[in-house]
Amino acid sequence: VVTSDPGHTAITIANTSSSPTNITLADVIHNSLGPVTISTAHGDIINGAGGRIEAATLAMSAVAGAIGSSSSPIRTQTTRIDATAQNGIWISETGDLETGAIASTGNSVNLTATGSILDADPGVVINVRGPALNLSAGTGSIGLSGHALRIDASVAAGALNASALTGINAIDLSAGLGIGTVTSATGAIALA
Repeated sequence: VVTSDPGHTAITIANTSSSPTNITLADVIHNSLGPVTISTAHGDIINGAGGRIEAATLAMSAVAGAIGSSSSPIRTQTTRIDATAQNGIWISETGDLETGAIASTGNSVNLTATGSILDADPGVVINVRGPALNLSAGTGSIGLSGHALRIDASVAAGALNASALTGINAIDLSAGLGIGTVTSATGAIALA
């Protein structure tokens, strides 16, 4: 029996400086067979002009900063994303954006996918958490019928904005949900 297993490489980028220092993604990180972990203790993770991450799984942490920005989201293509930030998260996925746990404590979480936005791990209690959630699934759905995306957004009006082509199925696991604009072009919308 002949097998071919190219294996995988784990890529870890960590900035542990105690002074505010950013990590800038200036080019492609291509690791489609392995995990990529990017963390900064006191800064932002910024997407440069050529920045893009292709990985089997992706974990990002900016505990005192932001991940991406409204003008330059982190561009990804992966089978699972976990991300934690204080000052907001902006991610743009090619294909389906499969969420582990994505959370921002002080600013909005902004997720865009050319396909769907889905739950990658039923064992994660909350998939997407932040004061405001802006979710956009280009040609797919947000969550699935019978497998809702578990979210936690503020009760303030406009805290959840979501758009999808083929349906939205999300459940808020906190004490209420402030709805902004929620639209689905061809599918049902189920919010609980």
